Formats: sequence, C-alpha cells, structure tokens
Amino acid sequence: MKILLVEDHPKLRHNIQSFFKFKGYVIEEATNGKEALEKVASSHYDLIILDINLPILDGREFLKVFRQVYANTPVIALTSNSMLEDKIEMF
Repeated sequence: MKILLVEDHPKLRHNIQSFFKFKGYVIEEATNGKEALEKVASSHYDLIILDINLPILDGREFLKVFRQVYANTPVIALTSNSMLEDKIEMF
C-alpha cells in the first residue's frame, strides 16, 4: 500500500511516517497542499492522510481539487480543530 502523508508540522510528520514505515507501508510526504497536488498528479496513492491546516493550499482546497479527479481514493483528514461543523464539512 502506498500512502501520501500531507502534514506541515515536522515532528508530527516524522512520527506518522515512522509508524507506517515500521508497519511496512510505502509512505511519501508533502508539506503543503500545492506540493500534494503535484505528487498525486505524478503518482498513484492508495490512501491520503491529510492535515487540514496547511500553508500555501490548505487541506480543504486540496481535497476539493483532488476529489474532482480522484473520487475513489480514501482520505483521512487530520485536524486539531474540534468544531463539529468543520468535521462535517470534511466528511
């Protein structure tokens, strides 16, 4: 399984990446939504782990563009925001 991790926080990105590598998954990283769009345009991923609060192009905007082309790829959205409205919007 090939995973794209889109996370701008270096320590959190490292921890998540280390966990999945330890479990045997292939995991690539992007630090912002623009970089993530470039990666999905040139490679196939089985799963996207997506931070919502990203620089340059945030997770919401990335997901809107991504879903227009890759409707069936699963996405796990990460956020530190506890607002129910935000969670419903991402779902």
